[in-house]
Amino acid sequence: RWLYLVMAAKPAATVVAIGDSLTEGLVPSLQNMHPYSTQLERLLNSSDRLSHHRPFVVENHGVSGEDMEDIVARLKELVVADWAAPPVAWIFLGGSNDMDDAYLEEITCILKDAVGTLEAYVNRNGGRCYFLTVPEMTAEHSLKYMKQKREAYNSALLQLCKDAGEKFRVLDMAKWFPQPECDTEPWCGDGLHLSAKGYDAMGTHVFEEIVHDL
Repeated sequence: RWLYLVMAAKPAATVVAIGDSLTEGLVPSLQNMHPYSTQLERLLNSSDRLSHHRPFVVENHGVSGEDMEDIVARLKELVVADWAAPPVAWIFLGGSNDMDDAYLEEITCILKDAVGTLEAYVNRNGGRCYFLTVPEMTAEHSLKYMKQKREAYNSALLQLCKDAGEKFRVLDMAKWFPQPECDTEPWCGDGLHLSAKGYDAMGTHVFEEIVHDL
């Protein structure tokens, strides 16, 4: 009698990327989105540097034009969603649409709510959380208050994640992509969004930062 061993496929590990147009992958000159999550998923599934060899799915929950309040509202829906298995990582990027007209105190309060929401979730279900800093925008060259607000937001982000504990890390997108005076790669030319190559580079940066945690 033959004995057949059926190996069950390992369930996919889910990574959730949530944010605004920089997460959705908006490139104004292209018809389709080009999100960094595509490159991140590709690298996670082809790497031999992971401690657990299982398929990864990076879900993209970026929505162009949303401010922090909108993003956090959707985050609160996601943490109560019926996941087959809890996500192994959450990647949050917001704030770029709040730098012009929102008060810093208001943005920081919403950011604190986002960190607290994910802190409660990972304490119950496990996983890690990564918050990206807001990168420089061309408008800051003439509107100094935007630069001051962005830097204050990023500083608050660093402190909140530090206070939240070892499951939280800040990924410094502002350092990865300094905004030039002229329109050059990896930017698309509108002073805010990346080019397709830029989003691929973003996915690679995120991968290099999180690969040893997964």
